[in-house]
Amino acid sequence: MGGSCPLRGCCMMSIAELRDRQSMSLEFKIRYSTLKIQEWYEHFNGQVCVSKSGLDSVVLLDLVRSVYPDVPAVFVDTGQENATVVDHNKSVPNCIFIKPKKNFYDVVQTHGYPVISKLVSRYLSDLQNPNDRNHVTRKLRLTGIRGDGTRGNSVMMLPQIYRYLINSGYRFSDICCKILKKKPLMQFQKEFKLYPYIGTMAVDSQVRELSYLKSGCNAFDACSPCSTPISIWTRQDILEYASAKSLPYPACYGSIISCPAGLKTTGEQSTGCEACLFGIRQDPLRIERIKTWSPARYNFFMDSLNYRSLVPLLISPQMDLFGGAL
Repeated sequence: MGGSCPLRGCCMMSIAELRDRQSMSLEFKIRYSTLKIQEWYEHFNGQVCVSKSGLDSVVLLDLVRSVYPDVPAVFVDTGQENATVVDHNKSVPNCIFIKPKKNFYDVVQTHGYPVISKLVSRYLSDLQNPNDRNHVTRKLRLTGIRGDGTRGNSVMMLPQIYRYLINSGYRFSDICCKILKKKPLMQFQKEFKLYPYIGTMAVDSQVRELSYLKSGCNAFDACSPCSTPISIWTRQDILEYASAKSLPYPACYGSIISCPAGLKTTGEQSTGCEACLFGIRQDPLRIERIKTWSPARYNFFMDSLNYRSLVPLLISPQMDLFGGAL
């Protein structure tokens, strides 16, 4: 490694500082991430693991094992991953598979659908489930006014373009990831005393960006401590690293190729639970593509999960498909 990283200590930073770090060279980010990996490993005396899923975590695992080859990987098999993601993780040495106690269908029936983004789904849930204890929260989601009468940040309010979903006849919630992925990983962490590295990046969503700005890469003091050492990386960094090192990754991504905008994959750009509807406005054909490699799963989504009517509702022509999501 040689030398110390000038980015040591990255909590409560500004957006400008984050953007500056995201613009750094890949070589610098590798050094930075390696430092964060070492800090985490040393803090927990080697009692660590890598949360494994798609391409981002392929890169993360390679970074971690380049320093600590014996660190185990953990894959949460929700039953909703692309088959090539599951197959890839079965081929990863020292990769432990764990399963949630509930499935996606149960979560949707009990709590509601994950749509648009985590924040949108959370705000819709607040507004669809009024009670005596959340009237202040509901007012904030609709008006941006806090309980003390002051105006909050606009990010605290449900955007107008999504408000038609409140009375759409569907229930929504952001709790799916917590039940299917986070809870099993937390239980595994508690049982085996292993503290995870997770391959999320600030560019993934506003929620992850805010989390990084608040806690930095290594959230030692969180209720469920976790390390996100590639938080300042971008999608281009991931593709450049994976391509340069010829890393094996799930086949659903296709090949990494050059294009006028940089690097891209010829297949899926990102993976996760296939039934999840986060980001559906940015990729409205994502559910349709499932039909080509898993007709049975596609039909389950269309019929049993009512996606035949829900998905068009989310990406209907009256909505601005390029307006972005929280």
